[in-house]
Amino acid sequence: MIQEYYNEVAGRQITTGLVLSHQTFGDFARPNPHWHGLLLEGGFDDTGNFIYLPISSTKQMAELFRRKMIWYFEKNKLLNTDFALNLLSWKNSGFSIDNSVRIYGSDNKARESLAQYIARAPVSLEKLKYEPFHGKVLFKTPKYNDYFKENFKSFDVLDTPLNLYNWNTTKL
Repeated sequence: MIQEYYNEVAGRQITTGLVLSHQTFGDFARPNPHWHGLLLEGGFDDTGNFIYLPISSTKQMAELFRRKMIWYFEKNKLLNTDFALNLLSWKNSGFSIDNSVRIYGSDNKARESLAQYIARAPVSLEKLKYEPFHGKVLFKTPKYNDYFKENFKSFDVLDTPLNLYNWNTTKL
């Protein structure tokens, strides 16, 4: 999708590079599937010249991704045409791209920090504590979460978020 987008913007075939990491959970281990990525703003043409394509607005890219996903699901008969058209009519699509973290030049420390962030585990074991006496799993984040209005949750052992959302916990 990014390659096609860049080819369209550049008006010719270019080759770009990126690293993607799929994340499955957000705060308090609730399902929040999303992608993190490092990507070039542009790519190389067939003569080896780099074509700089700054990403100033991510709305077009997010809309292209949304349409490609809906088209893919319809093509593979995971959605019918009426439902696909309904999804395309939604004002708030649920798709967004955030490019607020940027690395310029040879800032290797920033590059390494961002790469470690996107490759992190979905749930930090440092945030989890098992209380056998109460049969509880405690989940604590280091900072207050404005959305959830807390930084601490307590779950019954059998009702941890991983079990509630039918994730296969035997592989963890």
